[in-house]
Order: sequence, then C-alpha cells, then structure tokens
Amino acid sequence: MKPKTSVRVIVIVIGLVFLSLSMIFAVSAVDATVVKVDPASQTLSPGDSFSVNVRVEDVTYMGAYEVLLNFDPGVMSVTDVTEGDFLKSAGATMPIELIDNTVGTVAFGYSLITPGVGVTGSGVLATINFDTNPAAAAGEYNLDLTKVELLNGDGNETTVDAISNGTVTIGPTPTPTPTKPSNGDDGDGGDVSGTTPTPTPTPTLTPTPTLTPTTTPALVPTTPASTSTPAVTSIPEGAVLVKVCPATQVVTAGQSFSIDVCVEGVTNMGADQACLNFDPGVMQASGIVEGDLLKDCPGGGGGTIPIEDIDNTNGTATFMYSLLEQGVGVNRTGILATINFDTEPAAEGVHSLDLTNVLLLDGDGHEITVDALIDGEVTIQPVPTPMSGTGMMAPIGIILAVALALTISAVRKRRKRGYL
Repeated sequence: MKPKTSVRVIVIVIGLVFLSLSMIFAVSAVDATVVKVDPASQTLSPGDSFSVNVRVEDVTYMGAYEVLLNFDPGVMSVTDVTEGDFLKSAGATMPIELIDNTVGTVAFGYSLITPGVGVTGSGVLATINFDTNPAAAAGEYNLDLTKVELLNGDGNETTVDAISNGTVTIGPTPTPTPTKPSNGDDGDGGDVSGTTPTPTPTPTLTPTPTLTPTTTPALVPTTPASTSTPAVTSIPEGAVLVKVCPATQVVTAGQSFSIDVCVEGVTNMGADQACLNFDPGVMQASGIVEGDLLKDCPGGGGGTIPIEDIDNTNGTATFMYSLLEQGVGVNRTGILATINFDTEPAAEGVHSLDLTNVLLLDGDGHEITVDALIDGEVTIQPVPTPMSGTGMMAPIGIILAVALALTISAVRKRRKRGYL
C-alpha cells in the first residue's frame, strides 16, 4: 500500500516552485537591458504635434549608442531631435543626427568624448518631436526601432535584451457642435428667449512640452542636382569637397558597379554623414562599406560608430560614421564610404547619383563647412544584341561570291590571251 502524499505537502512544493520561478523572472527582468519608445502609445487629432522619448533601461557602463526610428512619412514628419540627459551625465558627447522625412526615418547616435567612462542605470537617449499631417487618415501608426546598438565605455558592444516599439493613434477630426442663435430663435421659428443654452465642453489638450534646442547643427537638406552633373568651377584651393567618385561611368544593363563617396581638403574631421539618392527603377543598392578614412585615424580609439541604411523603394543609401575617440580627427583626403549597386537587365539611359544631407563634424563635434558637393552619374547601355547565324554567314557569302567572280574574270582574260 502506497503512502498517501499530504495535500498540504503538495501545495507547499507547488508554492516553492512558483516562488523560485518568480524570483528567476524577477532577476531576469531587473538585469534585462531594454530600449523602448516612451510613451508606448498615444492618441492625437490630425494636425497635432507630439513627442516621443527613446529610453534605455538597466544598462551598464554605456559609452555610446545608435538608433534608427521608423515612421510613416505620409502621416507625420520629424521636426527635430534632442539628445537626452542620460549619456551626457557622464560628460560631453558627440552627436550625429539624420532626419529623412521622405523615407520616414530618423537616425541618431551619441558617444562620450572621454573614453573609458560610461553610464549605468536607466534614462532618456533622445527626444523626437513630430508634426502630424492635418489631412492624415484616422488609424494606428507604428513607431518602430531598428538598428539599435549600444557600446560600452571601451567600445565593445552591449547586449540589448529587448526592444519595445510604440504606436500613435490618430482619430478623426471632431465635428463642431452647432451654436444656437443668440436672438432667441431656436432655428425652427420657436422662441427660446427664456432659456440659456448649455455650452458644449471643449476637451482640454495636454500641451506638448517645449524642448530646449541643443547646439547641434541642424541638417539642411541639399537640393538634388539635375540629371547631368554640373561642372564645378572656381573652387578655391583648400576647399572642402564631398563628391561621388568616379563622377561618371558606363555600365551594361544587368551589371553591378560601385561608387565611392570621397572627401577632400578636410581638417580634424571626427564624424561624417551623407545620403546618396538614386533611381530605384533602374538600380538597387546592395551594400554600404565604410571607407578607411576615419577607421585609420591615428588615436581614433580603435574604430568608429557606424549607422547605415539602404532604402531601395525610395532610392536612398544613408551612412553616418563617428570616431570612438573624441578630440581627434583626420586631415587628409579619403573615402567616406563605398556603395555597391546592381542594375536591372532592362535598364538604360543616363541616371544621376545625387548627394544630400551631407554633414561633417570636427573632433569636438563642431560643424565643418562643406564648400561644394559634386554629384555623379552612371550611363547604363543596353545589352548588345547577338548577331544571328544568317547575319554571320552573309558577309562570308559575299566574300565567296566576289572571289568566284574574280576567278572567272581571270580565266576569261587568260583564254582571250591564248593561255588556255
């Protein structure tokens, strides 16, 4: 006969199991490093402005980070980005910010100027301000975080355990309540002079907090060049140039090709960003490779913080690079990035490669004036049509016919002369 197990014992065992699991989950939750959109959701009317914070929770010894936030550009647009106070609490930082309201992305990265230090805990990485389209359709729209990377004070990657995205719900524009006439007429011919209409309460909107702008230089989009690359003249000696190299090239449809984005005449450059625009109907960007200019900087701290984004729907290839070591920079000509392309088999014609949103910063985070942008172009020629068999034999037939005619003519001449 089996001994009976006490119900009380079973309950105690189950309780201990649940207690152990809860302790494990509690420890995991405390130790987990999370990057999230805050607030996770909010509701607005079309035309309203709003802000979101990108926060990090439970990070240890963080010295730099980069984040890309995606939004619907048909419904909202970013007005500006403000660095949060969390990383700055450990010292001065170098910012890199790029807003693209055509594609619907805002990329930002910040790193401490002093190496070997970092912040621990939770706080705001950046605040992003938006305007919504007054004609925006009602619905729920995503604010998605991608390409999130955290680095510690030594430049090594910190594991991000979870990413939490956000949403914005835009409701329909409220219909105004009709106001009763003040002359006692209720609009139907009746007299309501002895009554006082009850006013419809107006909902109070929570004001959007006013953010103090930082000294980070604003990005001014560069107007794309025309299809033909203009000739750049009268550039002073020592001018800072950012250009597409080579300026022109010819490829056959279906072939791959590459271009470099180069900088010339730069002094003490510690960070760069640029966007290359192309025709997505005839070519697709297959990859971005950082150039050696910043990576080979003496005293550069052993590398760079990279942010790269390819959008083959809208035709943009965006990159940003910043030295880990602050206060230093490069003083030479070199390649910022190489962008690889594949062309469509049916493509042809002359197509521009235009530079926009170009920003160079020195080792202390101050903007470097770019004196000129030199765009590029690629000529895509159709695949040559192979010569058919008939076409190849025709010239041979003509040659044989001419040779035969010459032979017959020579024979006739010899007969006339009595040689045959």
